[in-house]
Amino acid sequence: MIDEEKNEVTVEALKQVIAEHADIEILVAGQQHLFREVNTQGNNQRLLLRKVLAPTLLAIVILGVIFGIYSQGTIPLSGDFSITTMTLAVAGGMGGLLFAIALVVNKRRQAPNLQQLVWRHIPTIIFSFWLILLIGLAAFLWLIGLSFEGASFDKVTATVIAALFAGFVNYVMLLAVGSINDEMLTNLLILVSVGGIVASMVTNSQRNWWQKNFSYLGTESAHNSWQFNVTLMVSALLLIALIDYLFVDLVKEAPQKVQLWILRIMLTMTAISLGAVGFFPNNGQGRLHELHNLAANWLVYWIILLILGIRWLLPRVTREFLTVSYGIAGTLLVANFLFQTIGYLSLTAFEIIAFFLAFSWILLLVQNIRKLHRRPRIVIEIAAQTPEA
Repeated sequence: MIDEEKNEVTVEALKQVIAEHADIEILVAGQQHLFREVNTQGNNQRLLLRKVLAPTLLAIVILGVIFGIYSQGTIPLSGDFSITTMTLAVAGGMGGLLFAIALVVNKRRQAPNLQQLVWRHIPTIIFSFWLILLIGLAAFLWLIGLSFEGASFDKVTATVIAALFAGFVNYVMLLAVGSINDEMLTNLLILVSVGGIVASMVTNSQRNWWQKNFSYLGTESAHNSWQFNVTLMVSALLLIALIDYLFVDLVKEAPQKVQLWILRIMLTMTAISLGAVGFFPNNGQGRLHELHNLAANWLVYWIILLILGIRWLLPRVTREFLTVSYGIAGTLLVANFLFQTIGYLSLTAFEIIAFFLAFSWILLLVQNIRKLHRRPRIVIEIAAQTPEA
């Protein structure tokens, strides 16, 4: 960076630093000048709108043909064949496809925000975003249907309404591609995990699932058991993708390479155990039941080992995080005592407490790892010189 013979910073060195995703702050006589790489592809609104135009026009054509062929009169806002169902099918399908194409293209072009995302996790990212899109769009359209119950429109108006939804979805999905980073992946993990599990609880509320156990939500006796199991498996894949994303540069730059590799392997095994809990549903007393319990036990073991060893595995771990970690570990031990020894807690209550405490701790751990992954800033201060000097 610095020419030792001339004692000056070369322009080429500054360009290289910016290319490596570091912000450069130069102070000249106390005045600040900040230089940073600009991702015009992800931030240019005009470019995004141009990309949205073609698929939106295609959506108009598809919706117009469908409404024109299969409808003889007005088209209801909600129902089996309605604006809602066609919007969900066309906008949901097209938005997911557009997101997948844009993600692959940007990855091939080595977009700055995707350089640390490995190819093997692209399908997981695509499926997760598509799943969130369908759930969010379905919930929003359901609310619209409740607000305008009994409403119906002619074919042209119905096509325009559905196309507007499709255009908005396309814009949001393209915007999401340019915004993918560790923070977004973390938020996506929270949305998929919490949203999927809560939805499973709600849909099984009339079956009194809490009288059995938490794993009942993924058994063949539960309503839409696939939802619970897929949630766990997708959450596991997202966690693995997030781990890879965060550790790509950390294992290269951090001096404690061995500890970071051990932490990475342990986190990956934790994610695999989480996914196995959903992959092997707790049906009956057969082989699946044994594999389910084995995966659940290993999930607990990995969490305990991580909490106990985090002081040595994570560089620059804070005292506050250690305190919280040991507090969660103590709470888990107390909950286990109340369940196993005196029977104060039911199996369902214990499983819910243990799962959400463990999940919360993993999110805290990810936040601490992200602190090591933040974009560096290099400060160069240039003192003002007088003509006499």
